[in-house]
Amino acid sequence: MEEFARGQDNDRIRQELLDAIHGAGAFRMFRSLIRRLDIEQSWYQFREKALTEIARDWLEEHKLRYTWRAQGIRGNSKMTGRDAERIWFPMWDS
Repeated sequence: MEEFARGQDNDRIRQELLDAIHGAGAFRMFRSLIRRLDIEQSWYQFREKALTEIARDWLEEHKLRYTWRAQGIRGNSKMTGRDAERIWFPMWDS
């Protein structure tokens, strides 16, 4: 959340996000704020990319082959292209 906040171009938005992620209720406040600022979709795209990088790095570190396929968000198989999320599948040699 901090990396996302620091990456915002708008100084006011950046500071509001940074202020929201400290103390009790930080997750709730952050979620409420990204909705109010209408940047929720940007947050989820950022989060997906970050989680994808973490997964890929872990698989590579453990020398596991992998591939990905698109699966609709929340199991909606009609979603494709930009709306689809990446699902990582490790592949083991038999």
